[in-house]
Amino acid sequence: MLIRFGALLISFIPTLCIYFWFKSFKTDQKYKDDCRKVLLKGVLSSLAVVGFSLVASLLWALTGLGKTHPVINDAFKDFILAAASEETCKGYFAAKYIKENKNTISWIDMIVFTSIVGMGFCFIESFVYMFQTNIGQILVRGVTAMHPVLGMIMGYYNGKAIAKNKKGYHVLAFLIPWLIHGIYDWCLSDSVVQWCEYLIVGPFVALLVNLIYLIVIIVFIVKSRKNNVNVQPLQQNAAGE
Repeated sequence: MLIRFGALLISFIPTLCIYFWFKSFKTDQKYKDDCRKVLLKGVLSSLAVVGFSLVASLLWALTGLGKTHPVINDAFKDFILAAASEETCKGYFAAKYIKENKNTISWIDMIVFTSIVGMGFCFIESFVYMFQTNIGQILVRGVTAMHPVLGMIMGYYNGKAIAKNKKGYHVLAFLIPWLIHGIYDWCLSDSVVQWCEYLIVGPFVALLVNLIYLIVIIVFIVKSRKNNVNVQPLQQNAAGE
């Protein structure tokens, strides 16, 4: 157990590095307090996921669909109980906070706060996984910073939807994190590997896409801050248009 706990602490390092990098973007106390508040909202989102999953599991069982083929059953668990519920709850808590502060939120802020919500959720989920999976998976899930990056993707596209006044990006804000998350979990299921062993590449593809998005969004953030663009409140930009 001590080794597992050590692996858990190591797995937090990438996420904490991103968190403190985000926190360094502004020097005012309100921004730093906001980062902590949003992190707590991420923790609270994990409770909402539990409630959502319990209701969905009950409905799935009552309809008798739980007796379907294991591959289909695992698809429901991974794409609905896990991916859809988690991305929806994280997105809701981030959107609620952003709406409450819409007059001061920039595109970059939207990326930052949505990602930090993912971090809060990640800390709770990782602690639970410590008792359910092996050390290798604990480290992989932590090093790849899956939830924080999915939050970045969601925040990036939601910000782009407002900045470019194109609502279609709101769809991508949910769809892409949901697919990456669902494919990663589903392709790791024993039933899926036994059904089609080639699908074992699925998690690696999902992680690769996640990594590409991480690099692209970090470059976007660095360039935006360097050129002082995308750091103004989105409401002002929308009003200007």
